[in-house]
Amino acid sequence: SLRQPVFSRLLEVLATRCAPYGAEFTEWEDEAEDDPEDFNMYRRRVDDALLNCCVCLGADSLSLLCNLLAQAGPSWQANEGLLYSVAAIGGELVTLSEASQRGVVLANISSLLTEYVYPGKLPSHPLVASASLLVIANYAKCIGQSGSLVPQALHYVVPAMKESVLAEPSARAFREVCGKSGLHLRDPATVEGIVDAIVAQMGQINPKSLDTVVESLGRILSGLQLARLLPLLQKLTAPFHDRLKQLCASSTGSFVKASHLAEACACLNLLAASVRFLDFQLPPWTADPEGQLEFQTAASAKHPVVTMIMTVWPVIEETAGKFGGDIQVVEAVCNLFVKAIKQSRQEGQDLVAPVVTAVVSLFRMTKADKCLECISVAVETFGGIRGAADSFAGILGEVSQIVFEEAGYKTPGHIPELISAYFDMIYRYILFCAERLVSHPTFPTAMQLASACLSLTEKEPLRAVSIFLERVMNLQSPLWENHAQAWIQENGLSLLQALIFALADTAPSEALPRLGPLLFSANARLGAQGREWMQHALLSAQFPTGAAHVEAEAKEMFVKGNANLECNSRRYQAMVTDFAQICRRQNTADALLAYQMS
Repeated sequence: SLRQPVFSRLLEVLATRCAPYGAEFTEWEDEAEDDPEDFNMYRRRVDDALLNCCVCLGADSLSLLCNLLAQAGPSWQANEGLLYSVAAIGGELVTLSEASQRGVVLANISSLLTEYVYPGKLPSHPLVASASLLVIANYAKCIGQSGSLVPQALHYVVPAMKESVLAEPSARAFREVCGKSGLHLRDPATVEGIVDAIVAQMGQINPKSLDTVVESLGRILSGLQLARLLPLLQKLTAPFHDRLKQLCASSTGSFVKASHLAEACACLNLLAASVRFLDFQLPPWTADPEGQLEFQTAASAKHPVVTMIMTVWPVIEETAGKFGGDIQVVEAVCNLFVKAIKQSRQEGQDLVAPVVTAVVSLFRMTKADKCLECISVAVETFGGIRGAADSFAGILGEVSQIVFEEAGYKTPGHIPELISAYFDMIYRYILFCAERLVSHPTFPTAMQLASACLSLTEKEPLRAVSIFLERVMNLQSPLWENHAQAWIQENGLSLLQALIFALADTAPSEALPRLGPLLFSANARLGAQGREWMQHALLSAQFPTGAAHVEAEAKEMFVKGNANLECNSRRYQAMVTDFAQICRRQNTADALLAYQMS
């Protein structure tokens, strides 16, 4: 190509003159005229130019940069600039479609790493080491194609985690290599060596990077057989388990050090990190003739996540008892439970009873919305399993009563996060074990609270309430007739009035897309009765004063549009948006004319 010499020269200039740090640079100083943010912004522009060159030159761009690196000499700035340039084009090169091009990239990266990076032939400087780690991270897909490069890469990356300035790039490189080299990390001895190396220096790894490292170890553990996996998972989690025991033992009085609380949270989060990507498959579930899920009787082995949680359960209980009044500790405990449930899936049924019992106890103490999120995940995962749904029905009353008391004491507007979490939770109930919710004695009170919350002015609680009420309106027979219809007949007018007032005035504009589907479902379910209630709300003396300018003719057109568009969801929601804009002086009544014909 005629353009190739031009782009080759441009690539060389960018890598050797634009990308490097200045010759006089040592470290960033507070008083410096330039700061890291300006330099990083400048480098991002260099990145764009490097990628443009790479698109034209393909794998030849990497060959050119590797040749330049061989001639770079002892200057750390020149070596760092070239390594940075190599890393910058990695995202483009690892996705090349032609096999010959990918072969050139793999050969060059193998040569670069084995001849310069791993043997330590590059200048000894933290920024050079950081750029080398960036190369490993960005070319992890290439490294994962070679069985010999993977252990060498990890052998280089793991010791770098002890250096504070290299904590972030080394953790990222470790994550990328582990994530893209699964086929070459299935040898138990190799994986055990990696786990031993990490555990041995765990106290020296930057805490900010430790989560990433532990998550990556969990990912590669999932490729082992169960008999090999469990001892290594126990070895990985033992430091966190032991430290939690020490923290509980050292906290004997009513006063707890803030540092102890922070450490307890960190240990709980690391336990959660160890199972986040532990994607281990046990034999499948089967359905019995009644459609309920049952586990195959031949598959007696427990999921490794379940085994781990039950092993550390005593210390989790003790931690919750000692520090359960602290909201961050509660959130960390719930975060651990959520990740454990998501990874173990139906195989984690043994966790249901102890987890929900512990979570309800923590919720009673703290009213933390994270507790309700944990219950939501459990309902979503186990709601269709025989026996588990009964457990959820048992805790629904207790949790609902706490929320109702809190809403009565503080009013819903003062607890938006709790309202959001509660209605998200019972939305999961109505999706996955609907009869347990609608037949529960707390259901009418939950409906009353939902109706009251339609007047809230925050997006998230209004979203949660709207999708819950929409689902109620779409209940199938006989649940609608047996459990919801009577409440709607008695309270439908107040519910429709709250919904219309929210649409006209109180709801934030970001929440309007959720009110439209709810109003459509109510209109379709309630028919003429619902439109009568709607008209009553529109003509009510309590109609919001902020929308008092809306004339009766516009309101009549809106009601008529409800009848005309009863079966056209898309146009109905457009009409609802137009009416809301008319009420907020963002549109004119003429916008409703388009909806007057069916």
